[in-house]
Amino acid sequence: MQSEDNGLSIIKYNNRINELTGLYWIWKNDNNPYVGLSHYRRYFNNNGMRLEKLDAQKIMQNYDIIASYHSLGWSVHENIIKTVGTTVDTIAYNEFIKVINKYQPQYLDSFQ
Repeated sequence: MQSEDNGLSIIKYNNRINELTGLYWIWKNDNNPYVGLSHYRRYFNNNGMRLEKLDAQKIMQNYDIIASYHSLGWSVHENIIKTVGTTVDTIAYNEFIKVINKYQPQYLDSFQ
């Protein structure tokens, strides 16, 4: 487990954007080809069972990412607005669009 309290960090925003500060730290400070981000109280579910390492490795043979199904009652975009406000949301959303369009344009419709 790695802490985000060193290197290039936005840990001061942790109380507002939680795991995204850790994701930022990974992006700016880690050179490993494979990284993961997991909340300490939340786990991926696979047909009612906790997703274990071997199952995840099997899934990753055919896919580039494992993502959860959201169950917040609102979209990820709406959640960002609720947590950081519309100004930060607009800036972040536009940056997400640029990055997705550049590196994985086939996922742009799904993101939106």
